[in-house]
Amino acid sequence: MSTIIKIMIGIAAVLAAIFLILNLLRLWLIRRAAKLKGRKLSELYPEAKLKTGFIYFFSPSCAPCRQMTPLLRKIEKSGVSGRFIDVSVNMAPARALGVIGTPAVVVVESGVVTDVFFGMQPEPTLREKLGKLTTRRR
Repeated sequence: MSTIIKIMIGIAAVLAAIFLILNLLRLWLIRRAAKLKGRKLSELYPEAKLKTGFIYFFSPSCAPCRQMTPLLRKIEKSGVSGRFIDVSVNMAPARALGVIGTPAVVVVESGVVTDVFFGMQPEPTLREKLGKLTTRRR
């Protein structure tokens, strides 16, 4: 085999390994988030004092966060209660809720965690997941 083919096979193997690792990490995050659902926020993070709304974890150095933060600010202005936590300044809430990456959103209804999602979400998805919270009183 020529050297170029060997190099291309090596590159393909590395890319396949990266793809596998990222997908395993994604599955692990989904399983971890599932463990939060149904738990009382007051037991996980009493300082939040949030009955219904969302907790958004972000970092100024995170590119997806810089895109998602303005979208969540708009949703908050539409009447959804939100807490914005900069993990570069305050990591304790993220640790309490098991958040290990940004952006991350924890959805709370009547004091109970009902959803957790990680990564950049498009505006229609955010409105769909969080818009229902405006119909309930905080």
